[in-house]
Order: sequence, then C-alpha cells, then structure tokens
Amino acid sequence: LVGVSVLYLGDRDTLERNVYGARLVSLEVPAEVLPGAEFKATVAVVNTSRETWSGESGVRVRLGYRWFKADGAAAEAVAYRGDFAGDVAPGTEAKLTMRVAAPSAPGSYTLAVEPIYEGVRWFSEVSPDYRWPVPVRVGR
Repeated sequence: LVGVSVLYLGDRDTLERNVYGARLVSLEVPAEVLPGAEFKATVAVVNTSRETWSGESGVRVRLGYRWFKADGAAAEAVAYRGDFAGDVAPGTEAKLTMRVAAPSAPGSYTLAVEPIYEGVRWFSEVSPDYRWPVPVRVGR
C-alpha cells in the first residue's frame, strides 16, 4: 500500500484492560479567556480502576479535553493532551497542569476534561461520569 501508515496500539490483552475508573478531585480553569488563546488547566484525579495508568507504554492514559457550544454541539479548537508525570497506580491521586487552546469564536462554551485511553477510547464512552464539564466564557 502506498501512502498508508500503520500504528500499533498494543496486543489484545493490553487494549481490553479495564482502565476506566477515575474521580475528579479538582479542576482549575479561568472563567473567561480570549478567543484562540492558550491557557493552563490544573487537574487532580484519582485512578479508581484496577489497572496502573502508564504515561509511556502499556496502558497509556492521558487527560484530554473537548469544547462544546451552548447548544451541546462540538466546537472546533486545537486539542492538546496532558501527560501524567509517571505511573498512576490504582487508588493514587495525580495532579497535572495541561495546556488548553480556546475556540476562536467568542461565546459561552463548556470545556469538558476527561481521561482518554490513548488510541482506544475516551473514558466518557464508558460512563458520562468520567467527563468533567466546566463553563468558560470566550470573549473579547
């Protein structure tokens, strides 16, 4: 095949691990940001699953975010990921500061932060309890 790349995500046992369990401890974001601006979000979570999350290999769980408009539709914006400093064992709290980019159009939005099993699925696809929304005004 020409022009095709293949990404190996792991073996079946790795991909089928039940890593989906997280509790939000804190989420700090500005209440208002400029359109297209980049800012920091400080997030603390507890791994409530039975698996260790690894930032580098194996069970690669990271924090991600998505923006939603007031009507619930997805909003376009650059999407960065936040990496934990090291492994996060079950029952352990981890805190990180992640880079976030605001949508380019002014308005009222919801910033939804949640863990993602990279290359597999967002945690909210397993349970909506794993998505942590916060209102943010994008203004001028």
